[in-house]
Amino acid sequence: MTSDSYTLYGMAGSLYTAKVRAYLRQRRLPFVEKPAGGEEFLKTVVPHVGRWIIPVVKTPEGELLQDGTDIIDALEKRHNGDERLGPTLAPEGIVGVISSLFELFGSEGLLRPAMHYRWNFDDSNLAFLQAAFEDVMPAGMNAEEREATFLKSSGRMRKAAQLFGVRRIASRPSSAATKPFLRFSSTT
Repeated sequence: MTSDSYTLYGMAGSLYTAKVRAYLRQRRLPFVEKPAGGEEFLKTVVPHVGRWIIPVVKTPEGELLQDGTDIIDALEKRHNGDERLGPTLAPEGIVGVISSLFELFGSEGLLRPAMHYRWNFDDSNLAFLQAAFEDVMPAGMNAEEREATFLKSSGRMRKAAQLFGVRRIASRPSSAATKPFLRFSSTT
């Protein structure tokens, strides 16, 4: 990447890192993505921001931006009107209001379902989660340390999901219980 590139620190499986990644791609802003477990992140970003959090973007000038929405807002102000980079995300008038409502719903309104489907289905998600967390683990950890770090970190995320109101479902309804609904909905 060139010296005018941004650096996105995050993790592949992070909802908010994905939001910023998609924005950078849509606006055609040059960037390189680095894992938040790398030495550069741990030695320069964490001390500056004051805690380990993702996503963080480093501008070509070295400024650090943190929080997905704040990152996008700052980059929009920086690049507003530059048509080489694709359309802006802040249309005016009613379209702007509708755009903001969709952004709010996507970022906040879908957080609970996202957390539910991420953290309540270990049978299908656990391998993905373990692989995704590899992005943010410091180099040099042995398998036992990695497992302990994953359990601690994923435990914190599961607790956060509960604080957001996400509850684990004890069991799924049987197919017999859903048949009347399916029969009704297919005839309407």
